[in-house]
This record gives sequence, C-alpha cells and structure tokens, in this order.
Amino acid sequence: MSALSPARPAPPARPEAADENRWGALIDTLDLTAKVRLLTGASLWALHGEPRLGLHPVVTSDGPQGVRGTGEVPGETGLLAPAPSATGATWDTELAERLGRVFAAEARRKEVDVVLAPLVNLQRTPVAGRHFECLSEDPCSPARSARRSCGASRTRASPPA
Repeated sequence: MSALSPARPAPPARPEAADENRWGALIDTLDLTAKVRLLTGASLWALHGEPRLGLHPVVTSDGPQGVRGTGEVPGETGLLAPAPSATGATWDTELAERLGRVFAAEARRKEVDVVLAPLVNLQRTPVAGRHFECLSEDPCSPARSARRSCGASRTRASPPA
C-alpha cells in the first residue's frame, strides 16, 4: 500500500470467533481426564455430557428403517418403516416428509437426540451390501427426499412449548 492510499478498514470480526474463544476458555478449565472423556462414548449409542460446560449426554440411534433406540430397554419395540431404497423408488417427497415426522416422534418417545438416517449415498456397485439402507442410486431423488425428511424431523424434534 502506498503512502497516498487511504487506509483500508479492518475486516469485520467473525461473529463465531467470540463463541470459539468462549468455548476454548471453558475447555481450558477441564483436566485431561475430562477432555478425553468428551472424546469417548458413554455407551454404544451415547456420548458423555459435561455439566461444567453445560453439555448434556447425546443419545444416538440407528435409523434407516425406524428409530431402533439404544437397546438398553429390554423388549422395547419400534416402528419398522419401509426400506429406504423402496421409499426412494417412489420419488414421493411428501412420503419422505411424513416418515421424517414419524421418525422424530419415535426419537422423542425413545429419548434419542440424533437419528442416523436418512442415508444418502450414491450406490456405484450392486455388490456393496448395504444398498437397502440408502434412499436411491439416483443423484437427484435422494437429495430431495432427504431434505424433506430431515426438515420434518427437525421441526418436530423439539417438544411443543
């Protein structure tokens, strides 16, 4: 920059930088054992919480054909939805949205925070073995269906106020 050029204003601060700094300071208060604990599972389907940071445990569930749950409740059952490949073959995004709402209700009932579904993967070989868990091999249809399903899941995931 030459001496005759006007000074450029400083770039605006990133709003997320304050959050990063705050979280960094909070994490610095943890001892090594607590930090490592955050990187490990509390169980097969749950992550540890850290009350000192305001983090609650996060419970996940397998979910391509329904919210399976954690397996910790003996005899617990759940909805068995059609295989995602069959759902994707309908090209019916409204159906995907309805399934997303059902999955959200099931997740809430089973106290699950994260459902590992829908799976969007472009299948490139018929011998992969897990195709039934994915919406389709078409590049457009699964994206539309997943967007509707996930959108419906998120809107219904929080309990009503």
